[in-house]
Amino acid sequence: MLKEWAHDSHLTLVKNPYWPGTEGTPQPTVEEVTWTLVDDADALLAEYQRGDLDVIELPTDMLDAAQADPQLAAQIAVQPNLCTYYYGFNTRKPPFDDPIVRLAFSLAVDRQALIDDVVQGNQKPARWLSPPGLRAAPTAEEHPALGVTYEPEEARSLLDQVYPDRSLMPPVTLAFPAFGQHEAIAAAVQAMWAENLDVEVELEPAAKYGDYLTLLKTDAPQIWRLGWCQYYADAHCFLSYLFHSDADYPSYTNWSSSAFDALAEQAAVSTDTAERAEWYAQAEDILVHQDAVVIPLYWYAKSALTQLYIHRTYSQIHGIERFEKWAVLEH
Repeated sequence: MLKEWAHDSHLTLVKNPYWPGTEGTPQPTVEEVTWTLVDDADALLAEYQRGDLDVIELPTDMLDAAQADPQLAAQIAVQPNLCTYYYGFNTRKPPFDDPIVRLAFSLAVDRQALIDDVVQGNQKPARWLSPPGLRAAPTAEEHPALGVTYEPEEARSLLDQVYPDRSLMPPVTLAFPAFGQHEAIAAAVQAMWAENLDVEVELEPAAKYGDYLTLLKTDAPQIWRLGWCQYYADAHCFLSYLFHSDADYPSYTNWSSSAFDALAEQAAVSTDTAERAEWYAQAEDILVHQDAVVIPLYWYAKSALTQLYIHRTYSQIHGIERFEKWAVLEH
């Protein structure tokens, strides 16, 4: 239950005395949980090391340093986070009205280098959109050849088929919100396209996120950045929810596919998870390879530091923690 919420300072919840408890959601053993808002990463880590904070989400740029510290390394947990960072195409704007060009741009991105050199948070290179761990999402074990990987020679060959003379290619712009790591990621991908495709891409950062979303809704650029996290832990939330022709949520791609829709519709009504995963795998192949509508970049991960006297659970579901199952151990 909410006890106190001091904006820009802290929020405190207390144990609900009226909750009887169930097998799945027991009565909490922790009496009170307080979130402290800290906007300085160095200060956040310092407070944790002093013992003023019991749990923190570790900033990605501090992960390497924490892993090198024996005391902190024993307290780190890196967990998958069911979200995908991706670039999308406006398929009505040349040169990306051609799926061959779109695929060339996707294959020219070295996702592992992007994670190692820029993002630095133990994320996983995304070969398709829906992250493994979702119900009915494809897995690399079941579909080793599915999706897109780093294939620079094939990427160059594909683009040569359409634009052997790069000077005839329309100017290309990549738009993204100008906060966090988005600009560094865009600059790294821009360099990959220059090196692997001989294409100069202009970067278009948007200072305000609201203005950026308005841009996507009114006149989506040729290439743009978004991320997506599940509302419910099923591949349907990534594929049908975003890219079915009748989806309520705008995908900003101006793309539709009857073949994709048919697969998504079959998967939506089946109760056989293995069967659904096969249909979603075929839908993913259309989305990221055959039609190359989006460039999946990486599947998120979340790093947390937890004091050793806290017994806690971890959730892959974005933003949800099962505090009723936590406990504070004697220390």
